[in-house]
Amino acid sequence: MAYIGNQPVPQATQTRDSYTATASQTTFAVSGGYSIGFIDVFMNGVKLASTDFTASDGNTVVLASGAAAGDLIDIIAYDTFVAAQTTYTRSTFTATAAQTTFSVNYTVGFIDVFMNGVKLIVGTDVTATSGSDIVLASGAAAGDLIETIAYGTFSIANALITSDIGVTVQAYDADTTKNDVANTFTADQTISAELIADSYNESYNAVTSTSNATTVDCETGNVFSHTLTENTTFTFSNPPASGTAYAFSLRVVQDASASGYTVTWPGAVDWPSATAPTLTATADAVDWFVFSTVDGGTTWYGFTSGQALA
Repeated sequence: MAYIGNQPVPQATQTRDSYTATASQTTFAVSGGYSIGFIDVFMNGVKLASTDFTASDGNTVVLASGAAAGDLIDIIAYDTFVAAQTTYTRSTFTATAAQTTFSVNYTVGFIDVFMNGVKLIVGTDVTATSGSDIVLASGAAAGDLIETIAYGTFSIANALITSDIGVTVQAYDADTTKNDVANTFTADQTISAELIADSYNESYNAVTSTSNATTVDCETGNVFSHTLTENTTFTFSNPPASGTAYAFSLRVVQDASASGYTVTWPGAVDWPSATAPTLTATADAVDWFVFSTVDGGTTWYGFTSGQALA
């Protein structure tokens, strides 16, 4: 059934089915079903009273009397969510002789009025401008049934808008971490509170020498290894700024030929007794060293962790 004037309810809150009846047809199936008690039925534009039909199974509407061939049947099924949220309020009045005014609360522009099941035209047949009553253009007859449906309005004052994103709410980011899945960090992270971990792993990075030079990049890990292929001079690069403690371990492995390659440590390394250790020269020998700094690499404290290991 087409509305006269503004359609009062967003389409998402109701489902409308229209049928052209066959002779004596009484049963009409409602597409998608309906919630019992939240359905209106119209015949040729006239709203039927609840006694004129049965709607009790959630799927069909059965007229009390068979329709004539060609009768237009309109069925409006309201979402139960809408009803639960009180998005419309139905009021019914029995008019006295010549009564024109009926008290009802509503939002101006969001009300339908029916007289004896026939929808009146708001602004022509009825005035609804006060929000607290409606006034018929012509007085009703005694016993006329006046029905109003006042629709609720939705406030979007508290809804999120585009400008909120990144200001009052966090913008979507595929890199956002979750605490119940594994996360991979590719940038520096600062933790200002105590970190308590059941276990943690460190990257183990192999460094190589080129033209008798080997660089340990402190930003890439805390455990390094180097297999000697020539005499080499070490450089320790990119330590954290002064005031942040940093330490790393270095595993040095002699070549399989027992070449006796040697290393030269950075001048900033302070060894115990100011004496650098001598590398083990036997084939595949493993020596472990630990280095730490608290002043951005101005001074590195060097320690021998173990030598001549297999």
